[in-house]
Amino acid sequence: MRDVLPEARRLADEGRPTAVAMVVGTKRSAPRPIGSRLLITDSGEMYGSVSGGCVESDVALRAQEVLRTGTPELITYGISDDDAFDVGLPCGGEIDVFIQPLDTDEVRRVAESTAATYRATANVKLELGTPPIVNPPNATAWARRAATMLLGESNVVPLGFLNLAGEDFAHYMERIPGCFLRIGAREAGGVAIPAHAPKFYAAEESIFVGAAVLAETARVASGALSAER
Repeated sequence: MRDVLPEARRLADEGRPTAVAMVVGTKRSAPRPIGSRLLITDSGEMYGSVSGGCVESDVALRAQEVLRTGTPELITYGISDDDAFDVGLPCGGEIDVFIQPLDTDEVRRVAESTAATYRATANVKLELGTPPIVNPPNATAWARRAATMLLGESNVVPLGFLNLAGEDFAHYMERIPGCFLRIGAREAGGVAIPAHAPKFYAAEESIFVGAAVLAETARVASGALSAER
């Protein structure tokens, strides 16, 4: 609880309906350790993390149902070859997440006992972590146009599910407008292997496809920006 204690206490003091999701079990390459917590308010605000951005969007949706019914829920997130594009962990691990309404008494107990143990006051700095990626309309249109011109309409598809995409790219986009897209890296007919898994490898063709899409997107964007001047 200590990792999100400042926000938990503030939300409790404000009387905000809030759910807390906690990692209670992990297997293989889990992105966050047991005990990691995520707070979700009834308005959708989130504080903390249970997976570094992989499954938070789904946890947030399930948390709203927990807040509505008051019934806790235990969910297991993982990934398999057949579910490579479902909500899951691209690192190939597995986590068990328990979601329940925030216990305001627990927040106060933890805060008071922590302070009393050290006979000190605490100056807490909350680190929000990696921001979400939100593709802007113009850059998205340019990238889609470039990819469609190179690969054909049928080979350019939306991701298909909400994903916070906790990537370094999110920090780049806070400084320079851009568009986050994924290039398929599996060989034709090959087995789907999760990214970051020990056996993952990219088909060589995907490297050239990615470079071509990037170059064409730059050309399309340059032309569009020049026309606006």
